[in-house]
Amino acid sequence: ASVAGPATNPCWLSAYAIRTVCAAMKDPLLPRHVKECCGTLRTDGDRRKWRPAMVALCSVHVVLGMSGPLMLDWVKRHHGGMYRFSIPALTFHAYSFALVLGAVWTALRGREGLRQLNRPDMLWRFFITSSLFTVGDILSFTSMQHLDPGTFSLMGKGLSIALTVLLTRLLLGRKQTSLQYALVSAVAASTFVFCHQESLSRGHSAALATSAEDSAARIFADAEWTLGIVQRCGAVLLLSLAAVLQEQVLTKEPGIPFMLQQCWMGCGALLTDRKS
Repeated sequence: ASVAGPATNPCWLSAYAIRTVCAAMKDPLLPRHVKECCGTLRTDGDRRKWRPAMVALCSVHVVLGMSGPLMLDWVKRHHGGMYRFSIPALTFHAYSFALVLGAVWTALRGREGLRQLNRPDMLWRFFITSSLFTVGDILSFTSMQHLDPGTFSLMGKGLSIALTVLLTRLLLGRKQTSLQYALVSAVAASTFVFCHQESLSRGHSAALATSAEDSAARIFADAEWTLGIVQRCGAVLLLSLAAVLQEQVLTKEPGIPFMLQQCWMGCGALLTDRKS
């Protein structure tokens, strides 16, 4: 749907697309590159030299990660509490931007780039992960219509940590230390307690409703909140599964350039968007 406003501004969409591309680098790529960088820095003995750059990159990642829910909540509040644009269209623009970047990078490399791109075996693997990423993104954006930014972020971060640890143990056979398991369990328990207390608070507010209209409005708000929680949990599950599967692919093929991945992922994401 095309409606005038911040959500349909090309600059706004481009900024969100850039944030999405940057965020896509964090899960499957960061651990491997950090490990390689640490090995290089230990060899060269200049870890202090690169420490400010590492801190700056982490800070930028945190800021970009926080910007998404805040921007979407701002759009929602300025448009009557709902998005006046198609959510699949938003993800379509983001992955289209990533696909264009990957295609330009491939074209600039000439025949070598085309040779690297012609990998049907990698195309279908990235098609699976990008489809999961796309459906997860659509569910995440949809849940934002029913949740506030705090609940959205807490549910996302807490569940993603727990699910990622669980899926890496089941699919990759990767074990964590006892301390790490304890910390992850604490995060999961805190998330559960938060949701439980929020549910009790809403039930108490519904009990204090003084009229039938207030009671009906409160019940409707509770149903919206529950729907948002379910959508957010489903989104986190799909995104965590996609990240683990992509890490599995990249572990077997560690030398794949990031821009080349964007070509394969863009194709799968755009086809999934079209089906949505």
